[in-house]
Amino acid sequence: MSLEFSRINDSEPLSLNEVRFLPNSNKFVLKSSKEPEDEFYFDFCFEKNPSYSHLKDLQFEVFLFHNSDFAANDIYPILDSKSKAESNRGRLGFLIPIQSLINAEHDYGENEHFSPYAYHAIRILLANKNTLPYKTLNVPTNFSIDLEAIYGENTHVLILHKPYLKIWEKKHADKFKIEFFLPCLWSFGYMKIEQSNFNVLYKDKVHGDGAEKPANKDIEFASIASDLRSDPFILNLFTSFLYSQKHELIRFHLLYQVIELLIEKVFQNELGSIIQDFDNNINNFYDIKEKLANVANEKSRINKLFNRYCTGQAVLLKELKISCNNLLKQVDPENEQDSPPKAIYKIRSLVFHSFRSLPNEYDEKLKSINDNFELLLIASLNSFKYPV
Repeated sequence: MSLEFSRINDSEPLSLNEVRFLPNSNKFVLKSSKEPEDEFYFDFCFEKNPSYSHLKDLQFEVFLFHNSDFAANDIYPILDSKSKAESNRGRLGFLIPIQSLINAEHDYGENEHFSPYAYHAIRILLANKNTLPYKTLNVPTNFSIDLEAIYGENTHVLILHKPYLKIWEKKHADKFKIEFFLPCLWSFGYMKIEQSNFNVLYKDKVHGDGAEKPANKDIEFASIASDLRSDPFILNLFTSFLYSQKHELIRFHLLYQVIELLIEKVFQNELGSIIQDFDNNINNFYDIKEKLANVANEKSRINKLFNRYCTGQAVLLKELKISCNNLLKQVDPENEQDSPPKAIYKIRSLVFHSFRSLPNEYDEKLKSINDNFELLLIASLNSFKYPV
């Protein structure tokens, strides 16, 4: 595992497989074990705190994310509410623009708790210890390593302290996986960089524009609900589908698939309860028949979803209802709905079955619907829970 650089007139790349820190000059030096005579440098612009000298690179996890809309001060502590009373005080790590690892002209430039994260993030990037995707450049003629050019100027480094992740696992009774948090990070404009999408994202200058900034200058890590973590569609939605499909009609279709996924779980759970009720009281046939008809109705299941399975979304539901009604009333004033579930279902019927009824200038209103719909669904993926 190392950074490799292309060489002119030589098919074999230069592999800088040795990385060490020079404390006297406050810089990293990289070289190849095969050609140790050439050394390359990266300046560490923070003060290395000796109190953290016991930490090792292997005690950290590093992931790369893309977001084009940021400033140098957009450095966010990653927090977990369940472990605030533990020794880590709820801290898991930092999300850092790569730009803010190259210079210290930001609010965390002299922060002693940030410095060790910056140090180990840089070491891991320089050594490519996590086999992270990067752009293979020509050997730098000035012997200086440019992390922005290698990993992308709009790249952000998520660095998490493994002992703190162990605390997360204990408090949540589950194995930590970064995939659980992709919807949460997506809601703030961050998309996970992988080998499959690196080349596209490296050139992207717009993803993340307009996304909500984290409140209180930190990110509360909200995980997908445990009952939804095994579904591959959710992972694909936030790693490729939503990014690759920009058309608002297709975007709505993709988002509505999440509703269908969730109301299928509602149906299965409600049906199980109805069958149990029937087993307990076989004479209550007509009541059971009415319950079956109710749970088979898609509009009814959407209502149950947001009233019993994904609670606490009143503000987001209200915003979605308003944006849905804005488009519905433009088609026909009598289409206005009095509840969010009805409004969602009416838009669904309009888009799927009566597309010809949409006005020519529907894009802006449908984008507003999709923006609100996306936020609601991310919150719902985090809060989904079978009622007791």
